[in-house]
Amino acid sequence: SFKNQFKVIKMNMRLQRYSMAEELLTALEHQYPNNEAIQLERAKLYRRQNKFTKAIKVYSQLVKQYPNNLDYTYGLGTAYMAKRDFSTAIDHLLLVYEKDSTHFNASYRLAQAFQELRIADSTYVFVEKGKQFRPDHKNLNRIYIKQLHRDKAYKKAITVLKQQDELYPNEFFNQKMLAVCYYNLSDYQKAKRHFSKALDLDPDDHKSYTYLGHIDLKEGSYKQAYVNYFKALKTNRIPRGKEYYGLGMTSIALDNFIDAQMFLERAYDENRRDPLVVFELAKILDHNSMGGKVAYRYFKEYVQLYPQYNPQNTDYANNRIMEIKEAYFLRGEILD
Repeated sequence: SFKNQFKVIKMNMRLQRYSMAEELLTALEHQYPNNEAIQLERAKLYRRQNKFTKAIKVYSQLVKQYPNNLDYTYGLGTAYMAKRDFSTAIDHLLLVYEKDSTHFNASYRLAQAFQELRIADSTYVFVEKGKQFRPDHKNLNRIYIKQLHRDKAYKKAITVLKQQDELYPNEFFNQKMLAVCYYNLSDYQKAKRHFSKALDLDPDDHKSYTYLGHIDLKEGSYKQAYVNYFKALKTNRIPRGKEYYGLGMTSIALDNFIDAQMFLERAYDENRRDPLVVFELAKILDHNSMGGKVAYRYFKEYVQLYPQYNPQNTDYANNRIMEIKEAYFLRGEILD
């Protein structure tokens, strides 16, 4: 019977036997063409297989056939989200919201989509609408926390995080974000405590080690900074520019200028668009080569690409460019 065959299909879906499920769906569809339940199950199957274009096609057919069923419009919106077409997803999810403003998942997904598009005002609007119905929803509050962090509202983020930590204790996200917020408020003792808790929950989180290295460097604990930066390198693949930069700055603090150059060169290789790396690499090359051509090239790169990033650094770089250029001119060589 249809019911028994459909149960077998759903069992195969649960067991992730997607090829078998698709074969059975196709066979059942021949017996019951244009069946609503079969179409919906096929859309779900395509979603699970990451075949989002096919899922969108099926959901679109369902929406056309059953325009009053908001589940299908919602499914179409989330299929576009899975494809990372957030603008189109928003169009469909707004249709759901306009017809049913109490549809929690529509508000939640709209908040998520607007955040992906970096539209802060709309993100906050749909976070608040969702919180009217499920104020303690974990993932909705994480969207809220991320947006507060992005907007540098660290104290407000901490308030929400503490509430979430009471509801969902021992969650890595809460501990890590509490640590990052305290770090950005320069409350390094609390930051260290929460980074340590985050690492207890996920020992392979390289960013926590990197932040701990930054704190050690700021506090003058240079040996411990080395330890944490190297732990970060051990648990991270790429990019590793921040870790190498931290090791370079730690080496400078310890007057180990040869190692500093090596680490800063590696940081530059990892991320050539970091103005801090370009500037510090120019300075260490300038120090080690006593005003050589390579340092001159990096100083020029800095002032050409990042003249507004840090006016004080730009002034320093421009002065060194002129001094190095003059020194070579006196030797009979003109630098471009």
